[in-house]
Parts: sequence; C-alpha cells; structure tokens
Amino acid sequence: GLEPILGLGDILFTAFLCGLGSRLALGSGRTTVGLGGGYLLCLVSLLLTEQPIPALPFIGCVTALMYGTRVKPRAHEMGMAVCVVGVVGLLLWGAA
Repeated sequence: GLEPILGLGDILFTAFLCGLGSRLALGSGRTTVGLGGGYLLCLVSLLLTEQPIPALPFIGCVTALMYGTRVKPRAHEMGMAVCVVGVVGLLLWGAA
C-alpha cells in the first residue's frame, strides 16, 4: 500500500513558518518559495535514498535562506544550521 510521505510534524511546522512569516511581515511569497523548495529537496532526497527522511530540516533551512537578511539569526544558530545541513548532505552522499 501507499505510505504517507509527510508527517503531522511537517504540517504543523509548515503552519508555524507561515504564521511566523506573516507575524514578522516577511512576505508570503518568500515563505511559499522556501517551503516549496524545502519540500522539493526532501522529496528528491527521498527518491535518491529510498529511505525515510525528515522534512523539517529541509523546509526549515530553505525557508530561512529565503528570508535572507530580513531575519537576523545569531551566529551559533547559523553554525548549527550549517552543521545539520552538512551532516544530512554527507549521509545522503554516502547512501547514494
């Protein structure tokens, strides 16, 4: 049978990012492109690895990149994001 690709956490995180973008007046276009890009990267990774992959790091990182300098993260937050993306990238590269 068919298995779900998205979990409840993915949907809730998407809603959270939409609310955040609206509250901070960051523009719905940036949020939509970031979310769509994150989901697309997650789907491509899923197809390449054929392994379950959480979508949250993808949609979070890509949406944050879309906000650019409009949101000012702290240095340690950026460092953690880079580490997470690097680890996921290495895992995907090793699985391919």
